Amino acid sequence: MSKIFFNASLPRSGGTLLQNVLAQNTLMHVSSASILLDFMAASKDSFTHMMQYIHPDEASINKKAFLEFCRKGIPAYTNTFTERPYFLDKHFAWMHYYSFLEQVVHSVKIIVMVRDLRDIVCSFEENYRKDPLKHNMHVDWNELNNTTMQKRVNTWLASSPLGSSLEHIKDAMNFKQDILFIRYEDFCENPLPEMAKIYNYLGLHFWLHDFTKIKQVTQHNDILHFANHDIDSEVKQKQSRAIDVLGEDICAQIQHQYHWYFKTFNYGKD
Repeated sequence: MSKIFFNASLPRSGGTLLQNVLAQNTLMHVSSASILLDFMAASKDSFTHMMQYIHPDEASINKKAFLEFCRKGIPAYTNTFTERPYFLDKHFAWMHYYSFLEQVVHSVKIIVMVRDLRDIVCSFEENYRKDPLKHNMHVDWNELNNTTMQKRVNTWLASSPLGSSLEHIKDAMNFKQDILFIRYEDFCENPLPEMAKIYNYLGLHFWLHDFTKIKQVTQHNDILHFANHDIDSEVKQKQSRAIDVLGEDICAQIQHQYHWYFKTFNYGKD
């Protein structure tokens, strides 16, 4: 591996689709559900905890050693999966670790697919309804937690992975981090210019993709109700079902509550 890039797309926003489109590039390896971030986050937390026991005179060399450990650890991890020169790692929380990555990776490049928030929540709810036998850690009838659609919507918007991802975006905007945001709707309507933006951002030569024959190479364990990582074999526009599924009141509530998001990514009322 010569370069690693990161996909921190919002859930239900085409992040998996993008991974599999980019997998057509024979120079690019794409991850499924990556645990690289978990390794690095746990190591960082452990280092931070242990530093309180390190003598101040040795703090600098220990920090240098830790960062070198991370720098060498990333290629050790990615090279286990592939010999391809480019590696695209997917985890929704990479935005949160942008500053940490700047100390470890030569040039931090994070792609984030976004989508109309009403359609994201709609997708969560539709997946919840599809399979009543599927495990759901959110619903508790004894405590009456998330037993109605309104309660579930509020929980999804205020918890991981969706709620935390929205918080990461806010931080990224405040700190003016160099992150590429791609609207899912634009990608589906005309993927070619969006892919050109991605390659330009990554600093790679453009690769001509076939958006009508996408083979899924990523694999996921979709144990939770909101999770469904199956992709269509073709990039195509989809009609919004948010009003039909959630109703006008909840859609209006989402837009009002997250006005900053709709304004930032130019999502209108309709």
